Amino acid sequence: MLVVVWALARVQLGFDYGDGAHVVGLAMRLADGDRPFVDEMNLQVMGSWPAVPFVWVWTHTVGTDGIILASRVYFVLLSLLVAHVSWRAIAPVVGRGISAAVIAIAVIPAAYNLPVVSYNTTPALLLLLATCAITAAVTRRIAAWAWVGGAALALSAAAHPVTAPTGLLAGLIGLVLLGRSRLSLYLLGGAAAVGAVLLFVVVTFWGGFEAVRATVDFTLEYQSLRPNWGLRVRQAATAYWTWFGWVVPAAAVVSLAAASLPSSRPGRTWPAWARAVLFGTAVALLGVAMLRGGLDSASVVSWSWTSGFTATALVLVLALPAAILALRSGDRIARQVLVLGLPPTLLGIPVIWAMTSASPAWGSTSAVLTPGIVGIFTVLLRDLSHGFKAPLGRPRRWPAAVLSGLVVLLLAASHTLTSYRTPPVSDLRTRVSFGINAGLLNSEEEVRILADETRLAQRCGRTALTYDQPPAYLLGDARILSPIIWIVRFGHANQVVVDWLTARDARPDCVLISNRTWPPSAKLLAADPLLQWIKARYVQVGLANNLTLLHPLEPPPGNGAP
Repeated sequence: MLVVVWALARVQLGFDYGDGAHVVGLAMRLADGDRPFVDEMNLQVMGSWPAVPFVWVWTHTVGTDGIILASRVYFVLLSLLVAHVSWRAIAPVVGRGISAAVIAIAVIPAAYNLPVVSYNTTPALLLLLATCAITAAVTRRIAAWAWVGGAALALSAAAHPVTAPTGLLAGLIGLVLLGRSRLSLYLLGGAAAVGAVLLFVVVTFWGGFEAVRATVDFTLEYQSLRPNWGLRVRQAATAYWTWFGWVVPAAAVVSLAAASLPSSRPGRTWPAWARAVLFGTAVALLGVAMLRGGLDSASVVSWSWTSGFTATALVLVLALPAAILALRSGDRIARQVLVLGLPPTLLGIPVIWAMTSASPAWGSTSAVLTPGIVGIFTVLLRDLSHGFKAPLGRPRRWPAAVLSGLVVLLLAASHTLTSYRTPPVSDLRTRVSFGINAGLLNSEEEVRILADETRLAQRCGRTALTYDQPPAYLLGDARILSPIIWIVRFGHANQVVVDWLTARDARPDCVLISNRTWPPSAKLLAADPLLQWIKARYVQVGLANNLTLLHPLEPPPGNGAP
């Protein structure tokens, strides 16, 4: 309950001009009837599907005012629903209290510290559900949970293809644990059923394989302008090593020492006490590292690591100690949960590093952490509970409760102290009273800038194209008219956007573009067909802070225009 209260308070902090509004814009686009791969050529759009029914209801009853805050509250409720179903799956075998603690730890981390349905949070929730459902199928031998596990794995891969290797490995391990039984067929059946439905929808409504291939080709073309996957992995590993400093390795050593202690037995409880203290010390050291790792740059100031980055550090520090404890203990259930959850997460982390251009500081790896978190903390908390016995031989729960409380506090603090691309959290005291960000808190200066840019965007018209300012069209309550919301300096890859606009004879009522890009330099203009298309058809009519408004030239250029 305290976690829910914290989450409902946390969702009010901060607004941004990047991912936070972009993912809501994706859901709004789908709710308006636009189609993935045809109208929105972005694979990330699939992660916004769980929010579409809610966004449709909100926009048809309230409008767009307050939709960002409403979408965040919806995400909290959706997370609570997934957490409850996951708890129902594993509580009978893992234990009611331990299951609740494990799932609470798993649902807190979010990429970019953005509590909203997205291509990062949707697979994280689905992988949590899949891990718990397959655990229930393995340990309780219930067919329904095998179906649910397979379906959740397939949906997680569809929500963000980068997480597919994690889901695939989890499915293979699940099949091994289920053995040669009908439950294995049910797990495959759940995945196959979801795959068949998606295939039907793609072929019938979403432009077929040709549209999917065009989207993938477009994605690969603009991604080719960025560092290759090998360089990204090296950069991410270097960044982690640099930001970890000496504190995180110290936490890892302390955790290994805790796992190496002898087991407790009647008359010898000191190992249990020492293990609890050492694991608590390791979490405290991670807390120190988290607070030392704040970001400070021209675009963002924060006081901590993000929750996704902190959770990744937690998994990397505790993975080996949890494996040692699982091997040494006779706890078959904990061992099965760890085998199911940890390897997929350890595979998924470098895959995310390789496939994302975002800084590791934003914690994109949180999309694949939930299986590993479930496995690690099932082992740790069950070990602590079994190490302390009450006079009648029953386990004492409070040591595990204290450790899980420390971890929840660590993750909640890192989630709260850094709000994505805002001033320090202590400055977020002014509440927005207008537009899509109504109800959110930010600094007085940022709210003033938002008001200026909103007034400018409201001069746009009914349709907009954005460049370098992806969610800016939402400020003016316009509808996006381009094949992708997130248009930035894609160079020659932006020819796809020009071709899409030309094929539809589309001419947005305005262009909202960053003043970092407009007016474009000769070099930038020569490298980008979309900027050439815009320059031939639009003229600047307004400027507010970093946002430039362009309106169409009258009359429109002839057929000879580029």
